[in-house]
Amino acid sequence: MRGGALPPALLLAALAFALAQASPRARIWSLAALLGAIAALSRLALPENWLEPAFLGCWISTAATAAAVHLPSDAVEALKAAFEAKHALLARRNVEQLGQ
Repeated sequence: MRGGALPPALLLAALAFALAQASPRARIWSLAALLGAIAALSRLALPENWLEPAFLGCWISTAATAAAVHLPSDAVEALKAAFEAKHALLARRNVEQLGQ
């Protein structure tokens, strides 16, 4: 299962299944992030010793993306709330640091 079109195809299929359950806004941002990552990574010349971690990362992200489809909506809302709380905390810290 190395190289070729199979790993990227499975990754994109898992993403498609997850995005089928998402809101249109989330779809747009996810696709923009995907295209940005593809554009950035296609220009990088990665060392050969990074090949194994790259394959592992591909398969882990495929499993995580596919599993996201099965999250109950309340779990998604809890993750969203946690992310917003973390963002608010970081913003507060930045304001405090600027004020000092």
